[in-house]
This record gives sequence, C-alpha cells and structure tokens, in this order.
Amino acid sequence: MKNRRYLPAETPVSLFPTLLFPVLPFILSCISSACVAGETGRVDPSTMHGKMLCGYQGWFTTDGSDGARIQWMHQGNSPEKFGLDIWPDTSELDDDEKYETEFRHADGSPACLFSSMNEKTVVRHFQWMRENGIDGVFLQHFTSAMKDPRVIEIREKVIANVRKGAERYGRCWALMYDISGMGDDDVEKYMIPHWKQMIDEKKITRDAMYLHHGGKPVLGVWGVGFQNKATPDACNRLLDFLKNDPKYGGNTLVVGVPVLWRQDQTPRADHLPAFMNDNRAEIRDGRYRWRSHDAEPPHWATLTFPEPVAVNVMRVVAGDFGNEDAMRDFVLQYEQQGTWIDIEETRQIDNEEKDRRVAFPETTASKFRLWITETPKNEAGIWEWALYRLENGLASLDDTVLRNPEKNLSTRASVEVSSIAGADPVKIAAFEKSDVILPWVVGFYSGPDRLEKYMNDVVPGDIVLCRERGQEFIPVVFPGFSWHNLMKGRGREEKLGAIPRRKGDFLIEQIRAHLATDARMMYVAMFDEMDEATCIFKTTDNPPPGTPLLDMEGEPSDRYLKIVGYASKALKRKEAKLKTENGRR
Repeated sequence: MKNRRYLPAETPVSLFPTLLFPVLPFILSCISSACVAGETGRVDPSTMHGKMLCGYQGWFTTDGSDGARIQWMHQGNSPEKFGLDIWPDTSELDDDEKYETEFRHADGSPACLFSSMNEKTVVRHFQWMRENGIDGVFLQHFTSAMKDPRVIEIREKVIANVRKGAERYGRCWALMYDISGMGDDDVEKYMIPHWKQMIDEKKITRDAMYLHHGGKPVLGVWGVGFQNKATPDACNRLLDFLKNDPKYGGNTLVVGVPVLWRQDQTPRADHLPAFMNDNRAEIRDGRYRWRSHDAEPPHWATLTFPEPVAVNVMRVVAGDFGNEDAMRDFVLQYEQQGTWIDIEETRQIDNEEKDRRVAFPETTASKFRLWITETPKNEAGIWEWALYRLENGLASLDDTVLRNPEKNLSTRASVEVSSIAGADPVKIAAFEKSDVILPWVVGFYSGPDRLEKYMNDVVPGDIVLCRERGQEFIPVVFPGFSWHNLMKGRGREEKLGAIPRRKGDFLIEQIRAHLATDARMMYVAMFDEMDEATCIFKTTDNPPPGTPLLDMEGEPSDRYLKIVGYASKALKRKEAKLKTENGRR
C-alpha cells in the first residue's frame, strides 16, 4: 500500500496486506550494517514528527547500595521474591553498575541486576539509543506513588539521570505522568504541585533536549478514560490546567487512552454483544466486550438459536481485571411458551469467580437468558458466555473443548442485551483536550489475526477522528507480553510468554502495519519494562536457571534495539518523502 497523508473516512481501507509479505527482507535489512551503525548526531527535539520514542520506566532499585531507600523495587533478589519475566544483559556494564542477587548462573557465578538509580547505567541506556538511531523516551512518573517520600527520592534521581543521558547522547525526552492510580483529591494535592516544581525549580522544559511539538513543551498524561480512581471530571480539571494555566500550561498533551477510546464518542453498538459468544474469551479482553449502562440491576443478555438446542454446561467469563469485578448474583434461564424459567442449578450468589463454570440437567430451548441481579458496581460486563452439551459435564470441559468453537453451541446464536454502555460526555471532553492521542494496545492483540482486525477495524477511524479534530495520532507497538512472576507474587497464575515475541516478528508485524498508514511517529512500549517483558533493551539469552524466565530465543541481546532502530530510519525516510511530496503539512 502506498503511503497516504490521510485515510479517507468514506472508504473502507485494509491496512494489513503489508503484513502478508515475507518478513525475511525486513529482518535482513534490520540487521544490516547501516542499521547497526546508528545515528551519531543529535536529534531535533522541536518536533515529534519522524520520531521513534520509547516509554522508559526507570523504576528498578537494588540492595540499598544504590542510594534507594526501597530495596529491590520492581525486581527482587531471590527466587522467592522476584517480579521479572526477563533478565537484563549486564555483560557491558562496569563492576560499579552490577548488583549481586541470590540467583546463580549455571557455572555458579552470581547473577547481577542493574539499578535505575545508577547514573552510569541510565546514561548507558541513552548510548544504546543513539547507537541504534532511537530518538528518545517518555519518562514515566507515577502519581500513585507521590505520597511516599522514599519513592519521590528515587524518581527525582531517575529524572536527573535521564536528563544527563539525553544531553550526553543527544536524545530527546519528555515527562509522562501515569495517573491510573490517582484519586480525585490527588490532582491538586500531588500532581499539580509536582509539575509546578518541575517548571519552577527543575526547569526541565528548558533542557536543550526536552521534547517540543508545535512550539510547545510535550507532556504525557497516561490513563485518561480508563477505570481509574480519578473520575473523568478530575482528569478534565488536570488537562485544563496543563493546557490553559497562564504559567504552567501551554503544553502539547500526549494523552494515553484505552485502545477503543472512540467508543466513548457514541453508544457502544459496535462494541461488545457481537463478541460475547465468539469463543474467544481471553484474560485481556474484558475491556472490549459487553458492558451495560451504569444502572441498577437487573441486567440481562439473551442467546437466541435458529432451532432448539440441548445444553448442560455453562461458562460465564465476566468482569474485568481482578475478581473484584466478577458478577455476584446471576442465574441461567430458558424460555418456554413465552415464560422465562430459572435453571436453579446455575444460580450463583456471592460469586467471586471471574471464570465461572457450572453443570446442570440437560435443557432444550431456542432462547436462553443470563439474568444478573447483583454486580459489585451498577454495570454488568460479560467477556464470554458459552453453552455446551457435554457427555461428562464439567469433567469434559478441558482446554480442547474451550478452544473448539464447534463445541461452544453459543457461537450459533444471536445476542441481545438489556443495555449498552453509552457515551460519557465527561470522557469525551477529556479526549478532546488531547493534542496527540496514544491508544494503549498492549495486550489487545496477540498475533496476526487480532492485529489485522485492529488495523482494519479500529485504526482508520482513529486517524480520521484525530484529523477532523486537528489532533495527531501516535500508534503504540510492543514486542510481546509476560507477567508470570509478577502475578505469581500476587497470588495469580499467569502463563509465561502470554504474548510470544516470536524472535521479534511480532514487533516487526506491528511496525510494518503502522508504517503503511498515516503514522508520522511511533511509541514503543517499553524500553526497560522487565516486569511485563515488554522491554526492547538488551536482555540475555542465558538467564539464571531455577526461575521461569524468557530468553532471547537464540537472538543477540540487541535484537529489539536493532528492529526499533530500523523502524526509526524508515519513519524518517517516510517523513522526508511526505515533506517533499506535500510541501508543508
């Protein structure tokens, strides 16, 4: 597909065909000497156009010798207390950058981790960025931790380290506040005072390498529109301040929003009922399936079959992340001569299971209804609703059955629901205050099929709406996802390598898809995030044994840096071509 300035709203556009091309030429060019050589000059911090930017967490501490008052934050130094799913490559680090753990390599030598408090290491990360042509970072700052002075000390040191690394190696940087854990009162109490300090005392926007766009300092605000502690009204007040305050406003706001943020513009008629019986319940799908209006129960959902079916097992995957959102009270009903009859064996009271499976006497009907009488909140939500006829009941409901749509009789039914969550005018107002929209796709797709659906069904509308509002769109790409050890520490069992990296092919497919669109910039999630294994910096192919960890699948430790570096060069070539073809855009 040819590059386009914009995607026409009136014409369906398939963005995915480029992914079907063989990826071998891409991979070979990615590891070519031209790519490896990197960019030796300083990037232009006056614009986001043509930039490949990474999220930078910078939240790793060690044994206290790094100066942090919270030891082993976001890491852990033993198999019993450990939260990483991937191990960093420390082979290039000097001795004063390595911190011993209780882990041991196969040869018995101690395995070491690094600290974000160590200026030398953070500066080294910026060296890696320059060597690979990566333009810079958004440094994450977590408002939920602003109440703890020990965390504030750590974050202030990391900010100082990032400033030095950006200046030394000519990479741009900008601050990005994560407000996902912020309460309403925290806006005025913590967030706004911190930004004032950054301007008045730290003067960060005066840094030579602080990122600007449209003549204004860039500031990220991640978490607007999510189900946060902070209400949409509080988010609006914050964005108003950052845009319009005479002294501390005037910023270009890059706002991190849910991947399906546009569905807050209109009632979610295209949102969730159609997916509720598609046999594709996945743990990270909960935000994108049916959610009812915020109203008092009862809520209900109906499956209507073209002919009567006999069923004896029901599966209901409901809620959102965490069992605290699981639907509490519900029962399966069937219609008989215009009357709804409860199947008592399916009745759940005080349910706490997000994935509830029940068996009941075989029942034949054309219509079944899930009748919901209590939820933790007023909203009801269903990820997946499946009905089966199994010879041995629940004993037969194994992984083979769950993956087989032929076994799930619900896939043959049409769906009706009591209500659909509609537009939230306060959220819409917050989205409209954004200068650059950053939809958070991490976990939304896990392979080419879901990526294709996202690129074809979601991205064109995002780009068109941003264009109509005079906003810009920055797509997010990520190398994979895994939080097995992190969740194990929280009492949850999650699969190691839940979204496989596939030696970089997963990341390559996303980059190629977005390069074929109107994208003029990209955000990589993340540079150094080892907790969820979304990092692209150097990690090892030989992690210490004894704890489940991902490796590099036989690839060099800088494999993902090279891929992102290639994408950065391709993005700049595209930007230069657009400027030549279109003049001033």
